[in-house]
Amino acid sequence: MALGSDKSPIHTTPACPRCGHSNEDATANCHQCGTDAVVYKKAVAMSNVYYNKGLAAANARAITDAIAALDTSLAINKRNIQARNLLGLCYYAVGRLGEALREWVVSSNYSGEDNPAKEYLEVFNVESAHLDKYSEGLRNYNEALRYLTQRNDDMALIRLKRAVELIPNFVDAINLQTLVHIRDSDKMKAGGLVERALKIDTTNPTAHRYYSEIFRKKAPAAKRADDGAAARAGANPPRNNAPKPGTERTAQHSPFGIHNQKARRSPLAGFLLFLLGLGAMFAAMYFVVLPMQTENLQDENTELTRQIEANAQAHDAAVAELDALIAEHEASLADAANLAAAQASRITDLQHESWVSIAHGHLLEELFAQALTVLENVDPARLSPESFVIFTTIRNVAMPVMEQHYFNAGQGFFNGGNYELARENLERAVLHITEGSTVADWSFYLLGRIAEAEGEFELARQFYETIIEQFPDSNRVNAANLRLNAISQ
Repeated sequence: MALGSDKSPIHTTPACPRCGHSNEDATANCHQCGTDAVVYKKAVAMSNVYYNKGLAAANARAITDAIAALDTSLAINKRNIQARNLLGLCYYAVGRLGEALREWVVSSNYSGEDNPAKEYLEVFNVESAHLDKYSEGLRNYNEALRYLTQRNDDMALIRLKRAVELIPNFVDAINLQTLVHIRDSDKMKAGGLVERALKIDTTNPTAHRYYSEIFRKKAPAAKRADDGAAARAGANPPRNNAPKPGTERTAQHSPFGIHNQKARRSPLAGFLLFLLGLGAMFAAMYFVVLPMQTENLQDENTELTRQIEANAQAHDAAVAELDALIAEHEASLADAANLAAAQASRITDLQHESWVSIAHGHLLEELFAQALTVLENVDPARLSPESFVIFTTIRNVAMPVMEQHYFNAGQGFFNGGNYELARENLERAVLHITEGSTVADWSFYLLGRIAEAEGEFELARQFYETIIEQFPDSNRVNAANLRLNAISQ
């Protein structure tokens, strides 16, 4: 089954375009179904426009866009068989088998024998191993979801790899693998998987979101650090207190203006000079050096505070971004779990509807026993309204036929004295009793006679009482009362 195998639909409608009834005026309302032919043709044409858009998108592997266009086409004209078949192929192309089977089953109910959907369904009816493989793949996918909710990523990856091995185009499973590797910060593996998903469906929104997450670009950390250092250097240029080249220190004059090197100083004058120099040094430190150091410390403290605030803001932004990503991934997990559960349920429903279809085929070939045997597997609660009608029709037609068949066989064996085979066939006849049965009372009566002959008197009593209670108008009631009286004596 390949995408694009269906051609654009061509509708030739010599009469009513909906029911085919012949009308004298092809532009008037149909006398049979009341359809406005002009409006209906316009709707069909618009549906075909969207079908062609879906077909072009499918040929370009833009599966998500194709599905959207085909859904619109079917919303306008649900009987657009080509659009419905192609929609099934698109679902099949991304591993969503349950939805593909749904579309093909609906399509096969709308058209005749030349519908390709019947061939698609036949693949799964004949090759049951093909459907088993998809069921096994979906089971592994559901187990992976359960492991992910338990934060057991290793077991989840094992199950997801198995699901993709069984269903190589299972885009949902590939996306979920990508999500696990993103969560584990393994972007190399995640990148390979997301590219694989986009080769299958070039417009898959989940894969595109993960692709943006994996391959987004950031400024290198080293460059940002260099830029910060340069900014700080510009704000506080280094001070160079060394003397300029070519300059020399000149002899200092005495503070007191004494130039005579031969002048003699008293000890008190020397001590006073020492005190004055010490005071000048402390004054210079207090009024010049200390304020400069204090200013430098304040500048460094301001810069450090600015850096701390910037780092805190960057950290808060990173935490918020990570929280948003985690919330988005958790939402994706929940959506995937819901989709997987819906797909599993739909596959089960389609299996039951497939059995009904097989049973209906047996009925058409008048293989009544085989039809009823197949229906034993069917849960009526899982059937669509259309399939339930077919299910009921099969039972209403086949059950009376098989009841009469088993009764005739049981009565023959009873008359021949073969009570073992008589009981076997009569019990089967009782299992096929339907409303309005003409042989049900006889079946119970003969079963009572067999039980009585084999000494099972309590069982015989139950059969006779069933005739009296459930078939009060039967001509077997008197005979049943006589047998009950005989047993009681």
